[in-house]
Amino acid sequence: MRNLLSAIKDAGVIGAGGAGFPTHIKFSGKYETIIVNGAECEPLLEKDQHIMKTYPEFLVRTLKYILEKSGAIRGIFAVKAKYRECVEALKPFASDGVSLYLLGDYYPAGDEQEIVYSVSGKVVPPGGIPLDVGVVVTNVETLYNIGRALEGNPVLEKYLTVTGAVKNPCTIKVPVGTPFSEILKIVGGATSTNFSVIEGGVMTGKLIKDLNSPVKKTTSAFILLPYGHPALQRRLQDINRLVRIASSACTQCRFCTDLCPRYLLGHPLEPHKIMRTTYHTAWGTIETLKSAFLCCDCGICELYACPMGISPRTIIQRMKASLVERGIRFDGKRMVEPRSEKDFRRVPKSILINRLQLFEYESAGAPFADLKIVPSEVIIPLDQHIGKPATPIVNAGDKVRARQLVAIAPDEGIGASYHSPVDGVVVRVDGVIVIRREV
Repeated sequence: MRNLLSAIKDAGVIGAGGAGFPTHIKFSGKYETIIVNGAECEPLLEKDQHIMKTYPEFLVRTLKYILEKSGAIRGIFAVKAKYRECVEALKPFASDGVSLYLLGDYYPAGDEQEIVYSVSGKVVPPGGIPLDVGVVVTNVETLYNIGRALEGNPVLEKYLTVTGAVKNPCTIKVPVGTPFSEILKIVGGATSTNFSVIEGGVMTGKLIKDLNSPVKKTTSAFILLPYGHPALQRRLQDINRLVRIASSACTQCRFCTDLCPRYLLGHPLEPHKIMRTTYHTAWGTIETLKSAFLCCDCGICELYACPMGISPRTIIQRMKASLVERGIRFDGKRMVEPRSEKDFRRVPKSILINRLQLFEYESAGAPFADLKIVPSEVIIPLDQHIGKPATPIVNAGDKVRARQLVAIAPDEGIGASYHSPVDGVVVRVDGVIVIRREV
């Protein structure tokens, strides 16, 4: 087990599908079940599907090795039934403790706690993590990176989908640190003169303000949308304006709560009650306010449920930040039962796509393009992961080789290491490491 964790840590593997939690720490606990998250439930994304179709035997072999070394009993690939090619690719190799679980086509099927309940029937306690119920969840690409790490390969490249208002939407593999501006050229440029870019999924991703923003180990997609697109409108609004709108327009209809995945899991999170505090803080008990920490930021309340066009998720994010500043945290893990209406309140992905007016981009697809992408420089942020930033071990002017370690995890606490994906010269070290490629 120690060799497995050391290989993962030395390769700089972090969660490739979202928050970027260091993988060697995630797998260091005690667990009976490993769930490989192949849901890829965000609209427009296709990179995990490509990996499952292309490397099924490698993925299953890696999972079996982890089971053997960790002592876990079972490994389960949770894949949407509609991803038929992925299912057929994985099925022949599923044996010896490894099986497939077929998910429905709903959102957010790939949410970590949602997938634990769907696959195992267990509910992660409020404020808890899957490990509390003996489960570890890992993303498909993270599992791929673990397999590569076991062969001695650090994380140097990233699979991602580039789609939306671009001439040639596709899924590609690029060096970590590649500026988005170079990727935009590769896909033929934008089809709109005024556009915004979301890094990640339409539902949970973040707007990038700088077109030179780099690909991170956590980047799943770059999605270009024309300015004014419905999926962008609330992201572009000022937070103070959103609060003012919420304080006057919220009708307390409860739709945000009734469709909330965490509420339906039985967690004590009721977004409509948090919304009350926007027009009278006395209407929120401390328990109601602390329940903001249970929000998974899936965006259903904001981009699907609310009939008034207000932004419960954004309000909740602001509430969480305010509570953290005051040193207040959610406490009191306890076991809960899912609500009886859970299964028939799931949001079909097809309806979500139509609601967000994404059908044009979804139908275009994003097939894999086997392109050799060699950026002129790479930008490696040292805080791509959850935890303390990595410590650089190179200086401006140093020559580095591809695969060379350039930043190390801190000795104590949560952290991750980073390697250079190219041969080149370090030109800047200040929270990021910028390496200019040798020609």
